[in-house]
Amino acid sequence: MLDSRIVGKRVDAVASRQSILEIEREIKQLDIAAQTARYFLTALAHQERQKIAKQAQSLSAQALEEIKKRVEVGKSPIADQLRAEVNLARRTLQIEDLTHEVDSSKRQLAAQWGDKTPEFGRLAGTLAQKISVIDPTSLEESLRNNPDLKIFLTRERAAQTDIALAKAEASKRWRISTGVRRYEATDDYAVVAGISVPLGDSSRNKGRITALTAEQSRYQSEADALSIKLQTQLFVLYQQLLHSIHVSEALSNDIIPRLERAVRETEKAYQLGKYSYLEWSAVQQELFEAQSDQLDAYFTAHINTVEIERLTGLTLTRLGEEKE
Repeated sequence: MLDSRIVGKRVDAVASRQSILEIEREIKQLDIAAQTARYFLTALAHQERQKIAKQAQSLSAQALEEIKKRVEVGKSPIADQLRAEVNLARRTLQIEDLTHEVDSSKRQLAAQWGDKTPEFGRLAGTLAQKISVIDPTSLEESLRNNPDLKIFLTRERAAQTDIALAKAEASKRWRISTGVRRYEATDDYAVVAGISVPLGDSSRNKGRITALTAEQSRYQSEADALSIKLQTQLFVLYQQLLHSIHVSEALSNDIIPRLERAVRETEKAYQLGKYSYLEWSAVQQELFEAQSDQLDAYFTAHINTVEIERLTGLTLTRLGEEKE
């Protein structure tokens, strides 16, 4: 009976180690998925920045044509035309820089998908996609599914299983033996039985048990420390997510519409000679910066979402990670 109990403990120990291997595989899979999402979001962000830059280039080109007409009839100084030409050249250089960024980020994404070079053109999706915000209490409860935390708890349970096995193996085992004996003097046979009781200190494996107990305590302490760390990370990421969403909404609903109108009104005022080219150009620049800030807020929100998903195991949103 005692031997079968030991066998059971050994089976439990093997199962615990198998669970650890499975969680380690889960961690690797989640890390790969999160990194792929980061590469995808980075490539998509560069692609959308390039789109904004091309819009800025188009407006700069239109402004230059308008200024040339005014210079020809003497309504604007040649200096305005020169500034507009410089502005257009800078916009063109910006597009060139972003083209390199797009190509590099696509190359990284392709490598993550197992391709040497990108087999796709544009990425499908938009960073403006709405993100679902889950109650923070639900997110904290989902931290229990974090594989980094689970592996410490599983190792703690594995240590407990090893302790139970060591204690079982250290316990005294009685052995019963039977047989037949022949007595030469009387030529008789008799059935004999014996009991073997192993001698030794009852604290056999005591050193191993002590070491395993210390190991178990260490895993539990590390799990507790990691739990606090994960809760802190989740809180910070959640606050950053809320802030990024708030910034993007303010830019989208309030700031950018006003700046777009300001650009139109400033252009009209310039054509009437009420504003200088520098004032017109400054408002255009404000609009492009606001659009870039909006894109940065979208990007930050999605990156925070990826990290929250990695911590909790939840799926908050997906852009699809598609390619065209």
